[in-house]
Amino acid sequence: MRIRTLLSAAVLAALLAGCGAAPAGGSAASVDGQAVSRERLENAVQELTADGTSGEGGEDQGAESVADTQRRVLTFLIQAQIIQNLADERGIEVSDEDARARYEEELENFGGEEALADALAGQGLTVGLYRDVLVPVSMRLDVIRDQFAEEVELEEVEVRTTRHILVETEDEAQEIVDALTDGGDFAELAQERSTDPGSGAQGGDLGANPRGVFVPEFDEAAWSAEIGEVVGPVESQFGFHIIEVTDIGTSEQGAGGADPQQLAQQQVDELLAEAFAAADVSVGAGLGDWDAELQQVVEAGRVGEGAEPAPQGPDDLLDGTVEE
Repeated sequence: MRIRTLLSAAVLAALLAGCGAAPAGGSAASVDGQAVSRERLENAVQELTADGTSGEGGEDQGAESVADTQRRVLTFLIQAQIIQNLADERGIEVSDEDARARYEEELENFGGEEALADALAGQGLTVGLYRDVLVPVSMRLDVIRDQFAEEVELEEVEVRTTRHILVETEDEAQEIVDALTDGGDFAELAQERSTDPGSGAQGGDLGANPRGVFVPEFDEAAWSAEIGEVVGPVESQFGFHIIEVTDIGTSEQGAGGADPQQLAQQQVDELLAEAFAAADVSVGAGLGDWDAELQQVVEAGRVGEGAEPAPQGPDDLLDGTVEE
């Protein structure tokens, strides 16, 4: 066991050093002339592989595991640097104080650092990377998204707040209509009998929406009803609905009733795609190559070969979310 541990340590040291790569403290990669910290990469990989790298397959499997982790972390750091550069070009700054406050808030939501570390470990990310890289980058993306949202041209549209009960047969739907006519409580009946798990748990509530959000049969019934009127059974591809309009109002939305935040996110996605396509990325010797099409670090000499599905890694977390 002692020999295996020493072998793993040797494998780790060799991989982190790289063949002819820059020395510790140098850069692991360059993104449009901006260095990606080699020290940060090394520290993260060491932390993520601290439980042992050899596994049942011995030294070779350990080397492969560390190399995979190394490429995933480096991919994350390169992606983060591309976004950082994009934010800098747009004059967007996030103070250390604000980033720390956001991190402390998210840390509290997770129930402490240990719980956060457990959640991150399964996705190939460390608390340090989350705190020092992901949180500030996510905040910069939030600013870009808000900027686009402010530019969206809004129009005032009518919205209707509806709730429904969905069942499989017309007979069952009619039973519910009769029960409502006799004074039954809509929310209770929805919780007890609706086959729509999302709205059923909320008493059938579907929120306020503009015309065109739901299937045509549902839309037609809802937009023909008065407030408080129970309509149904209404058949659609999903089954039979009992519908009630609980409120009629207006809302400012983007063209065609689109959510301004959704439109803004689409613009952010397009901006990021352009930034990633245009980025000039080089990877330190011994660490792999940057595949611009896949937007990730791959084994040296394997650019353009495509990639097999891989476990979720840091690069999947750039939307700023982590499953609790």
